[in-house]
Amino acid sequence: MQQSAPGRSRAGGAPGGGRSGSAFATAPKKNNTMLFAAIGGGALVLIIAVAGFVMAGKNGKDGTGGKDAETAKKDDAFEKMRKYADDSPSAAFEFAEACEKKNDRETAVQYYLRAVKLDPKYSKAQDKLRWVYTNVKKQEAGSDPAKLDALLDWLKKATLEDEALVLAEAMVKTYAPNSEKAHMLVGDVKVDGKWWTKGEAELAQLTSSKKVENAEYDRLSPREKKVYSLKTDYKTYGNKGEEDREYLDCAPDSPHVLCMEKSTSYNAKLMLEAFKECVVTLYKLFFDKYSALFDVKSFGTNEVCFIYVFESSARYHEISNPTPWAGGHFEPGTGRIYIYKDTSQLYETLFHEGIHQLVHTVSQMKVEKVSERRSVNMFWFTEGIATFFESFKRDDKGGFILGEVSSNYKPYMKKMIADGKHKKLKDLFNINYMQFAMESRNPSKRSYVNDMYAQSWSVVYFLYTHENGKYKDAFNKYFKIEVDKGGSFDGAKEIFGDLDKLNTEYENFYKAMK
Repeated sequence: MQQSAPGRSRAGGAPGGGRSGSAFATAPKKNNTMLFAAIGGGALVLIIAVAGFVMAGKNGKDGTGGKDAETAKKDDAFEKMRKYADDSPSAAFEFAEACEKKNDRETAVQYYLRAVKLDPKYSKAQDKLRWVYTNVKKQEAGSDPAKLDALLDWLKKATLEDEALVLAEAMVKTYAPNSEKAHMLVGDVKVDGKWWTKGEAELAQLTSSKKVENAEYDRLSPREKKVYSLKTDYKTYGNKGEEDREYLDCAPDSPHVLCMEKSTSYNAKLMLEAFKECVVTLYKLFFDKYSALFDVKSFGTNEVCFIYVFESSARYHEISNPTPWAGGHFEPGTGRIYIYKDTSQLYETLFHEGIHQLVHTVSQMKVEKVSERRSVNMFWFTEGIATFFESFKRDDKGGFILGEVSSNYKPYMKKMIADGKHKKLKDLFNINYMQFAMESRNPSKRSYVNDMYAQSWSVVYFLYTHENGKYKDAFNKYFKIEVDKGGSFDGAKEIFGDLDKLNTEYENFYKAMK
């Protein structure tokens, strides 16, 4: 600005030229020729000066030919945006728009993609990319399968999920039916080299597995079919809300199938091995003692005795709802035993409930319809033989010796008989198991339960050991009746004869016991 003033002064042609108009109005006529000469010369200089100013404006305000300051300012701003374009989605978007104004579409798209990478829900950048997809990318891809596959990848980067799904569906149906990317995007599943919708695939897999399953099932033995059905049915019939289960089939050592809740606090597989040792021992003892009465071996080959082991006492009592003091129980309706891992006196409990299960299975489980199975046995026999088996001692080799005097029940019974509080045998032999079960569910009947268990043990122990087994064979005959036809008071009278006489011997046996 300071350099332009001298130029205007020289254009005047003479000092005071800036005020020549007013001077030209009052001058004498004789100077007209000089006046016009002065005006004409001044105008020419003025025109040259203006042209100079215009050229200076084109070449820079300094008149030196440098860049326009405004343009330089814009360039500086653009470079600054480029510098920070990777810092945030908004910065990337602003730089992309700046590139678009410069007609640099390739860089603009690159930074719109950068914006949605930093924030997949950045809608302003998505809108820009959606326009690019609709107006540019689709036309470029056409119906070329390879280009359409690449376009799916681009849409994924652009976070345009709806557009990608629509394109994938069109590819599967028309343009690229063999595109793995398109099939996977629409949720199709490949089965045996062929693409299926999810529903079609599930049906195909089910049909395929069913064929294999049926073929494998047909090859199973009768017992294996029972085990298979038990595991399959248990998912709906017997599920106890546990996360996972471990199974152990004890065959051929015993007919038992063990099932235990898995937990991070113990190894279910190892725990079941300990339970297997117990039930296999029980079965061997049962087989040795009663194989002469019925075909125990055939029974062990064809039948299944299921035992479910709960993780804890709390879960056992919560789910199974047994009597409050139970450490385990046998369920006649299903033929199953429920017990918990840390039950006290594991062998005693499993021997007791296991005998219930074995006797019931021998006599009832061969009847296929549950509704036709007898759930009534005589109480004294059912609990008597169970308590007899739970009373054992170990020999020096770790084996089991059955038929020992119970340290719990013996003093209990001696006192009951001495006090006259026991039931006479003709009364005890009249009580079936269902009657006892109804009474025992009442928590106030705990003493009744203890009395009945003790007396049932005392009767079986007496029949097996009195006068060197005087009634042992009679008891085994009655055992056969229980298994084949079901126990009854009349059956007891038929086998044991005069029940009053038997009762006298029974009472004297315990009165004399030391």
